[in-house]
Amino acid sequence: MIDSARLAAELKALALAPFRIDGHDARDALQALAEAALPGVIRPSEQHALLGVPCRVLAVAHDRLLLRAAIRPELLAPAWQSAVAAFPQGQHILRFTAHALRPADEDNARPHPADGVRATGARLCCDYPADVWRVHRRSLFRVAPPEAPPLRLHAHAPRGAGPWLGVVIDLGIGGLAFEVVMNHVPCDVDAILAACHLADGTYSSPPFDLRVRSVHPGAIPGHWRIGAALLNPPRAVISSLQLATYRFEIAQRRRR
Repeated sequence: MIDSARLAAELKALALAPFRIDGHDARDALQALAEAALPGVIRPSEQHALLGVPCRVLAVAHDRLLLRAAIRPELLAPAWQSAVAAFPQGQHILRFTAHALRPADEDNARPHPADGVRATGARLCCDYPADVWRVHRRSLFRVAPPEAPPLRLHAHAPRGAGPWLGVVIDLGIGGLAFEVVMNHVPCDVDAILAACHLADGTYSSPPFDLRVRSVHPGAIPGHWRIGAALLNPPRAVISSLQLATYRFEIAQRRRR
C-alpha cells in the first residue's frame, strides 16, 4: 500500500508536470532571480509549509546555486537535504527543489555583489535543480473541485446561527470560496467560521477555522458566494488541503 507521503509526492509531480521548464528557459529564470535579488521562501519539504524562511538566489553556476537563507548551517542535515524553494516572479511563482543544501565552500563564501549591505542569513549552496517549475499563482493556489460528487463545507455559522452546509467553488492551500443558500445576507466580512471541515464522500479534511474575506450575491436569488481564508491552520490541515488540491487539479486536466 502506498503511504501518504509518497502519494502526495506523486500527485505533486503529476500536477506540476505541465509547468516544468527546461534548459535555457530554466537557467534564464533562475538567473533572473539572482540579478533582481528577488526574495523568496525555502522550507524543508512540501509537508513543512509553516517552516519557510526567507531566501535569495545569489548566483547560478552550471552545477549549483549559491543562496542566502535564514538557516543555521549546523541544522541543515538531514532535515533540509531536499528543501523546496518558491520565488514570486511577476504573475508566476518559480519553484525548485534545493537538493543537498549545504554551507557554501570557500570559493563561494567570498563577498558577492548580490549580498548587499544588509545581507542576513547563511551563505549556502545546493545542487543545480533537476526540475524547475513556473506556475501561475492562480493555478498553484486555487482549483475547482469536480461538480460530482460536490465538495461540501461543513461549518458553524457566526453568532450561533446553526450549522452551514456549503458547496465549495474553488480551493487552495490559503483558503476557499463556497456557496450557501439563504434568504438573507449570511455573514459579515471578517466573521470567523470555527471548526469547519470538507467532505465529498471519499475525502474528509481535519477541522480548521476560516476568516470571511468577501460576501457576494450569487447568480441565483438566495444563493451567496463567500470567500474565506484559512485562519492559523495547523500543518495537518495544510497538508490535507494541498493533497486535495493536487487531486482536483489532476481530475480537471483529465476532463480536458
